[in-house]
Amino acid sequence: MKSKWDELRSQNADVVHDIQQLSERQQVLTDYQVNLNRQQLAIAQKYQHNFDGLQQLLNDRKDLATVAYKVGDAASRVNEIVAKYADDFKTATKLKKKDFIFLFTATALQVVRQLAFSKVNNYRSSDRLDDQAAAKKEGHGGKYDRSTRGSGYYHATYEEMEHNPVPFDTQNASFNFGENLGGGWGHRFHTLGHDPILGWIFGTANIATRTVTMSDIVSSYHVRYGQYMTGNQTLSVRPGDYFAARADTYKVLKYGLVEPAKHLDNCILAEALSVEARHLHSDINSKASLSLPGLEAMSPEFAEKLSRYGLNMHNLTMVGAQAGASVAINTLVAMIHRLMYDAATDGDERLYEVRTRKIISYSNMIASASNVVYVAVASAFGNANAINSLDIGGLLVTIVTVLRNGKVQEDIFEEFMANRWYQEIMDL
Repeated sequence: MKSKWDELRSQNADVVHDIQQLSERQQVLTDYQVNLNRQQLAIAQKYQHNFDGLQQLLNDRKDLATVAYKVGDAASRVNEIVAKYADDFKTATKLKKKDFIFLFTATALQVVRQLAFSKVNNYRSSDRLDDQAAAKKEGHGGKYDRSTRGSGYYHATYEEMEHNPVPFDTQNASFNFGENLGGGWGHRFHTLGHDPILGWIFGTANIATRTVTMSDIVSSYHVRYGQYMTGNQTLSVRPGDYFAARADTYKVLKYGLVEPAKHLDNCILAEALSVEARHLHSDINSKASLSLPGLEAMSPEFAEKLSRYGLNMHNLTMVGAQAGASVAINTLVAMIHRLMYDAATDGDERLYEVRTRKIISYSNMIASASNVVYVAVASAFGNANAINSLDIGGLLVTIVTVLRNGKVQEDIFEEFMANRWYQEIMDL
């Protein structure tokens, strides 16, 4: 029989068990409540987000409707708006007092440049020096010591190069090898030593090797000094340089450039370059001048024809000098004008740039127009030398400058109109 104490212990265990079960059920209820709260919070946030999105959508539609209304209103007044802003642009880029000072100064500088070049311009071959006078001006004057002309192959001494004409200046006996150099100045258009660019390679090598390389590059010939067979198959009365034998162009370049470059101490390469430079400069400024670079390698006949029409190196360098001086003046004026920019009084810097470009374009147009008018009037009254006052280089610069500046001004105007149009719609 259970004692009283055992019954009490059994009842107490049942109570503890019931309490544990109750506690477990309470924990389940608590976890359920926490999970329920989380779900409720998520649902509330979702609906709040949807509500905010709906509100934003309504606001956006309202703004879109407003913008659409403004666009429609502006579209109905587009001509009025464009005219208004075009006038604003014209006013903002209109030349001011200080701009006119720059305009007059730039024009005066261009006119002075034209006058200076008119003293040295000589477009016509009849106004330039003949070969002997040009050579004399260059410092040689045709005084040679022909006894120094060597007779070997592919090697010329320093003294020979200094005291003899360049080997590619001769055309004597060239017909014996089937070459027709055209006579007179024709050799300048058939030999690579006379090319303003290729001459620095082939001409230098020819001088150092006493050879001539033809415009086809493949054909080269040794040059000797003495009496030679003329076209009548008779011995020449006077000795001179002449085509003596065929040469190898590869060896011409090897012994005229590569080998001398390995032995710079003997000054062969330096002297050959010096002689070539003097000769090119002398020929460029003579009556026949030289052809444009590379032309004789393509077609000697075409190169000669263009040269006789005035498209030669002398006129090219002269026009290039005119253009270079004109560009230098434009650059100087533009730089100084930009340095005078004051944001407080000149406004937007991009609009100020338009004023700078207007100054350059107007000054160039005024100077070029006055130059063309002067040359035309002077020529009409019989002034044959008026053509030498024609500023071809400056005229080319004017055309390019006006076209380029016009394009930039159009871009700035479009940018200006786009900004103003945006402000008109958005009320910024």
